[in-house]
Amino acid sequence: MSETQARKSATLIFAETVVRWKFPILVALIISTSFFFFPILNAILLTVDMGWKNLPAINVDTQARDQWPDHPFISAQDKFANKFGGSSSIAIAVVVEDGTIFTPDNLARIHRITQRLDGRGYNSHVDERDEMRDELEELETSPQKLQKLLDATFPPYPVNHYQIRSVTANNTRVIQVEAAGDIETSVLMSELPETQEEADVIGERVRQNPPFIYGRLVSLDQKGALITAGFITDRLNSRETFVAVFDHVQQIKLDEETDNVRVYISGYPILVGWILLHAFEITLFLVLTVVMIFVLLWAYFRRWHGVLIPAVAAMATTIWGLGFTGWVGITFDPLILVIPTIITARAVSHTVQMAERFFEDYEILLPALGDPEAAKKEAATVAMSELIVPGTLGIVTDVAGLLVILVTSIPQMRDLGIFGAFWVSSIIITVEILHPVLICYLPAPAEHEHFVPAFMVRFTNFLGNITTHPTWKYVIAVGTVVLLIGSTYITLVYSQIGEAKPGTPLLFPDHEWNVATAEIADRFGGVDSMVVFLEGDKEKASGDALPILRMAEFERWMGIYTPLGATFSIVPILRTAWSMNHYGDPKWSFVSDDQAVVRQQIYQMRTNGAPGAMDPYLTPEGKDSNISFFYRDHKGETIRRTVFAAEEFIRRNPIGQVIVRLEKDRAGPEDGFFTRKALIDKWYYMLGPLLPDRHRELKVQVRSSDSTYSTQAISEFTRVEALPEWIHEFREGAIEDFEDHLDDLDEGEYFTWPASLADWQLEDIDYWWENEEFGVRAVATNTTNLIVEDTKAVDGMPAYQQTNSWTRGVQFVMAGGLMGILAAIDDEVERSHVANIVLIFLVIFTLHSITYQSVPSGFIILLQIATATMLSLAYMAVAGMGLNINTLPVQSVGVGIGVDYAIYIVDRIRHEVSDTADIDEAVRRAIRTTGMAVAFTASTIVGGIVLWTFSSLRFQADMAKMLCILMVINMFGALTVVPAFYSVFRPKVATALLTEDQIDAIHRQKEMERKKGLRDD
Repeated sequence: MSETQARKSATLIFAETVVRWKFPILVALIISTSFFFFPILNAILLTVDMGWKNLPAINVDTQARDQWPDHPFISAQDKFANKFGGSSSIAIAVVVEDGTIFTPDNLARIHRITQRLDGRGYNSHVDERDEMRDELEELETSPQKLQKLLDATFPPYPVNHYQIRSVTANNTRVIQVEAAGDIETSVLMSELPETQEEADVIGERVRQNPPFIYGRLVSLDQKGALITAGFITDRLNSRETFVAVFDHVQQIKLDEETDNVRVYISGYPILVGWILLHAFEITLFLVLTVVMIFVLLWAYFRRWHGVLIPAVAAMATTIWGLGFTGWVGITFDPLILVIPTIITARAVSHTVQMAERFFEDYEILLPALGDPEAAKKEAATVAMSELIVPGTLGIVTDVAGLLVILVTSIPQMRDLGIFGAFWVSSIIITVEILHPVLICYLPAPAEHEHFVPAFMVRFTNFLGNITTHPTWKYVIAVGTVVLLIGSTYITLVYSQIGEAKPGTPLLFPDHEWNVATAEIADRFGGVDSMVVFLEGDKEKASGDALPILRMAEFERWMGIYTPLGATFSIVPILRTAWSMNHYGDPKWSFVSDDQAVVRQQIYQMRTNGAPGAMDPYLTPEGKDSNISFFYRDHKGETIRRTVFAAEEFIRRNPIGQVIVRLEKDRAGPEDGFFTRKALIDKWYYMLGPLLPDRHRELKVQVRSSDSTYSTQAISEFTRVEALPEWIHEFREGAIEDFEDHLDDLDEGEYFTWPASLADWQLEDIDYWWENEEFGVRAVATNTTNLIVEDTKAVDGMPAYQQTNSWTRGVQFVMAGGLMGILAAIDDEVERSHVANIVLIFLVIFTLHSITYQSVPSGFIILLQIATATMLSLAYMAVAGMGLNINTLPVQSVGVGIGVDYAIYIVDRIRHEVSDTADIDEAVRRAIRTTGMAVAFTASTIVGGIVLWTFSSLRFQADMAKMLCILMVINMFGALTVVPAFYSVFRPKVATALLTEDQIDAIHRQKEMERKKGLRDD
């Protein structure tokens, strides 16, 4: 090896190798890009029925369940969804301008809307669907894919027919006392009125039946009527299904609305429908963003090299990222398209940095070498060798930032973290390697002089001077620390988890959906509900006097401590029945505490009512029941207040005789901050979804005669031989119960039970407990699964408890409904945001310190990124933007953008120090050169992203605004904060000196910059 070769850096050797083997590398890039393009091509062909259904294709879709985290509230929702419905519902308000709803015409209109909301008039294509099913089964299509293809081609209308509510529905019944004293229930409207007198009679009956009918289904001013329908959440599993439901319901509005009658529609399926309706704007703004970015590229470079190569790199990066989702089977949700757009913009950003460095080097090398082709190849090689370290470090940091999203248990976010990390990592291939290869194959630039705007020269000179000024650099440093402290305070005090304003932040306040939601909230107490379930251990358990009295107390409690709009349960019905039993005397409007009276009332209403009329409140066998609390908004503060109040009531009012729980082994009040349990708590808080399941402990409490509870001794597994004799039969029964529930699944339903229950072994047991007096056997397996057998029940079998709890008697179980789901999401978002930011900061500090062998430099980068991040969060807090599932990935990507700018500046300072041995001079040079590229890169991306602020989707507009602010803050931070702190603390970053050839090239470049007025030294 020659002496010259020995002096070459590893990056220069690698760059020379890439340029030397450019043709096979280009062929390999074309082949690999074609591989990733196949799922995109197949998806396009499938839209015209020409693709391969059983081969990979990108799937653009949205699914409600993908946004649900692993949370006890989700487990409760899954457990009771088949009994009381899911969290997806639609509410339609019919409001008259003049008069009341009690006219024959208006009541007929409400009846038509009720029937159509129940599915009348919707074409489900049953015959065609069955025919397609047979064809797919012949092709041996997997059940999951078969269901997806069926729903995409012939979307279902997954309404729950038992959850239709309106004044004209046949399950809306009134209570009255017959002459003989019997309590009777009858349909409110057995037939539509034909005259105004008949309509007035119905109005009178409504007014005599508060609060569920008069006050909920009919507004107190009698100008509005509410029609609601529950939908099966698991069947809302595709974009086509949401669109079909949305179109059907919107057609109802078009057909029934008149000058005097307004129709307002709200609910989760309609919200998703509106978002999908605006989805075309996402594509429009994506195209406009691309156009704007390349217009700015042309304005800056004024050469096709500076436009064509970034375009090819962006296209290749997009193909790799989208194709990856198709090959691994990840569903691409259009709502998160802004994130891949930013990732692709990062590819353009890295390409711009390489193009800028290439033109700088080409301008110097062409006069020296005299041969454009030789200068072109040499400049491409030198540019790659100089930027491969900062570029790769920036990409690796971006990848780490996206992988950190995996600390959440929300499936959609985890998928985004996986394919986003791959998408970013592909930039190493599609930019850093592809860029010099394309340079070699393109003609050499005709103009060797690089265009530099005069105002940018003045701007960068100004920044270079103030960041090294004896006074101003300290002003910048102190100001940065003040901003960090102030923004952190605002973030901690004023930030809100969840939605910060009524309605949805996905749409603007004046959008039709938000207007409808506000109208329903004002007139009918709200459409957002939190459902608390009552689970009994046997038939009629929830129909006893004690649990129903507890429900009545619960409703009063929530009315006092939360902004409750309305409630929905069996309590008002029994209260009305007891009052009617005393000839309507309001003094008797309460729930009797006599067990026999309560059971008699329930029996009479079931006997005299229509089949299934009581099912929304109480299961047919009387085992389980529920309470729905309705609120006027689902802001984060409202949800937290509601959840806290509900949990506090449940804690204070236990009902069960025996309480069995499988609880996470957390630190208690007696544990200190640094005890083992406390440290494990923090570890799982940060990285829980990435770690093995948290250890759980079986706990059993028994109520004593004085109503206090005593904790029982639990048997812990030691060896199989020490297990009780009944355990073998218990295991067989539990596995049989698992198989029965799996077989009972309806079409399109998810099976949410753990797969480990299919065939668990005795060695999987953690704890067990038995009490013959109470007839209870409980076994904990595989850390997370609780199985309980009630030996006193007829045909009792060991049953898996999804909520990790079981009670002899009745227990309250939190929580379902939209607010229950949002509460679970908010809990996960809060944890994930904290974990995300902390872990990203740690990754940035570690990677930068190791790469540049300078801990002080790592702290400077960390300070700049932390300040920019906290400023953006403080802006969100001040602007009233809540932290939610949508802002989580934006923060991760935004931090990565900021650190890229800082890394390029630091790397240039490092190179300049090796030439000047003066950090202040190195700082000024870095700002004048790389700083100019950073400023242009940021302004280019901001110029494209800012167009999204005009979107009809408020989320897209707000996130675009936040990203623009974040990028501008990070740009100024990279150009001021990092250089100023380098000038103040002077870290020893020049630990790896350049080769003599590279130093000579730097000298030539500086001389050229002096001639062009870029430096005055």
